Amino acid sequence: PDYLLKQTLTRYNSSLDDCNISITKNEYGKPFVEKINTKFNISKTGNKFIIAFTNVDEIGIDIELISSDKVFSHKEIFFSLNEIELIRKDKSIKTFYKLWTRKESFLKFLGTGITDNVNEISLAKGRNIIETEIYSQSEGAYVNSFIISDEIYCSVCTSAKKPVYLFTK
Repeated sequence: PDYLLKQTLTRYNSSLDDCNISITKNEYGKPFVEKINTKFNISKTGNKFIIAFTNVDEIGIDIELISSDKVFSHKEIFFSLNEIELIRKDKSIKTFYKLWTRKESFLKFLGTGITDNVNEISLAKGRNIIETEIYSQSEGAYVNSFIISDEIYCSVCTSAKKPVYLFTK
């Protein structure tokens, strides 16, 4: 993935040379490149790989292969009571993956990854804006969710209230 990331970064930012890009990680494992304004995040599932970029602020992305194996096995640890209730009520595997990818993209946006109190964060209200009780930055955070294919769910979290465009090949 580092090679693909370096190639993609140089295509996205023409002032970079992929030979001189040094990818490092923060204390929680979020990758970054020092001395550039471009922020990015990576996610992979199965043999699929996705990169999200922005020049605005931080970004988090998560993709998940829709599989009934994962559903409900981690719900008490990962989901809030409101989210668990929504999953039970909808009885939909897509609701599970929508909430899972939304939460993981938000945590990756923050740069923390999964934390001990992740089930205290609820993104179940169905809106794209993350409430100030959850994320206290004045500009807020926004999550957009997509079904990329019948088998892959994706969510992207940014601080910019702008459309998110996905290009797939």
